[in-house]
Amino acid sequence: MFLAFILVGLVFAIHHIYRSMRIERVTPLGPVIAMGAAQGQGDTRWVLQTPKGYYPIHQAVSIEPGVELVLLTMGSGHQYLCNSDRSVCASTAKADRHLAAQ
Repeated sequence: MFLAFILVGLVFAIHHIYRSMRIERVTPLGPVIAMGAAQGQGDTRWVLQTPKGYYPIHQAVSIEPGVELVLLTMGSGHQYLCNSDRSVCASTAKADRHLAAQ
């Protein structure tokens, strides 16, 4: 009985890890227009601007203006901004957070 409980727990853990790492949605954002720093509540956020809006990210990345971006939404809810071939990615500062283009 104890072994069955451990096996069920292991299967659940593997499924949870798989689900959180799976890409649920890929949203094209268009080319990078600009990147800059924005002072927030006690911290600095980096912001990437695309035609679809402003996207705060955790760290500065080396993405030049004109590079096409996509927004990856993972099964866990985490989001990543990546170039189109996904060789450079940065996690968003907060899931589902983006500032609309004006």
